[in-house]
Amino acid sequence: MKLSDQEKVRIRELAARVEAQTGVQVLAVVTGKSDIYPEVPWKAFSLGAAMAALALATGSAFELGRVSTSPLVWGTAVLGAGMISALAGIFLQPVARCFLGKERAEEEARQYAQSLFLERILGRERSRKAILLLASQLERRAAVLADTGITGRIPETEFEKIASAMDAVLAGGSAPDALAGGLLDVEKLLLRHGFARASAGDDIPEEFLEREGPNS
Repeated sequence: MKLSDQEKVRIRELAARVEAQTGVQVLAVVTGKSDIYPEVPWKAFSLGAAMAALALATGSAFELGRVSTSPLVWGTAVLGAGMISALAGIFLQPVARCFLGKERAEEEARQYAQSLFLERILGRERSRKAILLLASQLERRAAVLADTGITGRIPETEFEKIASAMDAVLAGGSAPDALAGGLLDVEKLLLRHGFARASAGDDIPEEFLEREGPNS
């Protein structure tokens, strides 16, 4: 789901505030998904086809009258049900989510966050004081990654706690609220550990990105 202009402005302003208060570079990202999950359509197809075959075999499809049970009719019905299920797995996130395990969702969200960190932050931020927050809508999982200039002073487990709190908000389907809450929690954590505003330049000019996710 695309964010509204108002939601984007809200996230950018919060990220800019964290940067101004702490001297840490911040990038908040919302993505539609963190992986293409090629297995999801096949799993959905198999389930849909199996359920159609079971319905035909038990006669539940013929309660309103006899229908031809020729192999052609059966095959068409089973194939059609499988294809509809596969398409639902591709285009409907609630359906796709049913075929994702918790561990897989967490792993893919973190890996996608790491790829964005390498692409957008590593090597560009000279002080090594940068944080990336990711909210992935399909998986309803978050990731919070900090560079070495921060993790040298704050344990990574603290950022994992923030990601878990964001997960709880994402479970309700609100990526903007998850990012906003994560940014506020990051700000409090950094200030508590002595990070303060700095006069250094802005090595990462963007504070917010909206991505569809991997395409291939």
